[in-house]
Amino acid sequence: MAFFHTSSFQLKTLVFLVLMSYKRAFAVDSSVRLDGGSSDKEGFVQINVTGEWGNICSDGWDALDALVTCRQLGFTEGYAMFWSKQSSSHYWDGTTPEPTFLTEGSNFACNGNEETLLSCKYTKQDTYCPTLATVTCGITAAKYNAVLANTNLPADFDSRQLINTVGTSNGNSHGQLLVTHNNNQKPVHLTGGVCDMDQQAAMLICDAHGYSRGGEKTKVPTPEGLPMFIGTITCLDSLRLDYCKTQFTSTGVCPDGIKYNGVQCFATVDSSVRLYGGSSDKEGFVQINVTGEWRYICNDGWDALDALVTCRQLGFTEGYAMFWSKPSPPPHYYYHSTPPPEPTFLTEGSNFACNGNEETLLSCKYTKHDTYCSTLATVACGITAAKYNEVLVNANIPAHFDSRHLINTIGTSNGNSHGQLLVTHNNNQKPVHLTGGVCDMDQQAAMLICDAHGYSHGGEKTKVPTPEGLPMFIGTITCLNSWGLRDCKTRLTSTGVCPDGIKYNGLRCYTTERPSVIGAFVFAGVSSILILIAGACGVHWIRKDRKIPHAALENEPDDVIACQSDSEP
Repeated sequence: MAFFHTSSFQLKTLVFLVLMSYKRAFAVDSSVRLDGGSSDKEGFVQINVTGEWGNICSDGWDALDALVTCRQLGFTEGYAMFWSKQSSSHYWDGTTPEPTFLTEGSNFACNGNEETLLSCKYTKQDTYCPTLATVTCGITAAKYNAVLANTNLPADFDSRQLINTVGTSNGNSHGQLLVTHNNNQKPVHLTGGVCDMDQQAAMLICDAHGYSRGGEKTKVPTPEGLPMFIGTITCLDSLRLDYCKTQFTSTGVCPDGIKYNGVQCFATVDSSVRLYGGSSDKEGFVQINVTGEWRYICNDGWDALDALVTCRQLGFTEGYAMFWSKPSPPPHYYYHSTPPPEPTFLTEGSNFACNGNEETLLSCKYTKHDTYCSTLATVACGITAAKYNEVLVNANIPAHFDSRHLINTIGTSNGNSHGQLLVTHNNNQKPVHLTGGVCDMDQQAAMLICDAHGYSHGGEKTKVPTPEGLPMFIGTITCLNSWGLRDCKTRLTSTGVCPDGIKYNGLRCYTTERPSVIGAFVFAGVSSILILIAGACGVHWIRKDRKIPHAALENEPDDVIACQSDSEP
């Protein structure tokens, strides 16, 4: 459970994340009553277990607990809300704080379907607490609307007043999102569930509750009688909950039904990788821990597949993995030009070669060393399609394809360099650098790209498997008869998805010189063909004594045409 309270803000919003998998405990038939209210419909909640009335601490108290309380009291009509009354003994007082209220328990975790409050899971205690659980029962839809109209709620959703009741299920926090407007100036505090939210809202809500790996929106069962306080929470690409927009329901009913009313937060933490130096735990320099010491990774050979594996290991299953840019962590920056360069960062290794399907970064092939490097590998995780498009629009990427921003993940196969083409837009003026794969390219593009990577004999386009989650940065690369990559034309994808599917996304670069047919001359009336061969043996004319079908001129990569130094024309 986490509690955030800021008394200086007019709007105080309490949000609860309630675990939906509870175990019944303390199944004792006891009584419940309300004390201190102006009627028997409102007041402090008290329960009787051993013949003595005890209060309940407000820690973790939420709309589902209030719902069960009112149901046990016999209120089957109207909503259950929170009640507020100023009490002189309500808070700690004196220079040495003394407890005020004897309590029966705290951190009640009802799922909303229980018949009695004590059948809910809770923490049993007989100590004191400064603030108490309250309810006001039988709130009609008209009363609900009147209270809502008088609360002057802004359209922004404020995360600084979040309360989270947490349980774990399969390593994740999973539950219904409950929101309360805590206005101490009003006797009735509206509380209830959420009709719908977007994925970014779920990510931010989980992050605000301490689940730094984020989470995902989900739909969970809603108990009968729970008012739906929030209609929608829309965050889009907002980086903070107080930048999100909300729409409230007027009567506590979802106008379009319940869509996504819960969150599932990712609680799994992998201790062998972390991000450092970013403005949030979604971005930063990549650090890995092998022997109890955190070390950086050099950015030599760092590509989109390495970033994809890193973000997956960190628990980010939604959004794209991109590169992140920021000056190196203080007090170190880059190599000094004078005197002679000195290393700055202790590293674990470099030239990581992930295929994108690994579960951990250290399961990828890489060059292990404990020397230093001046520039480091980075990632930015959880980039949504909308954020991707925004970065793309602001990047001002030219229509010409610049080979200086190409990164090729290389493996060897039959003497050829064979791998997926990965492209990064390296704009140091922006914090997020777009990176990803290619949907399609022509043959001349493959020849030029291989040449740009040092394979002077060129290569051929091919289709290779693409791991799930890899954004496709380039739609098409069209070079036709271009002599350089700068003369090629590119079409970028707007959301990281290939509009026509993946066709040719990889390369097979030739590491040895291959014979090629430069020309063939067929002489009328002569059953022979002269073929000009350019190969490792130089340029030679050879004679075939019979006509050769056109298809036979297309040698397969493994075909070899013997060269003789004494060949005669």
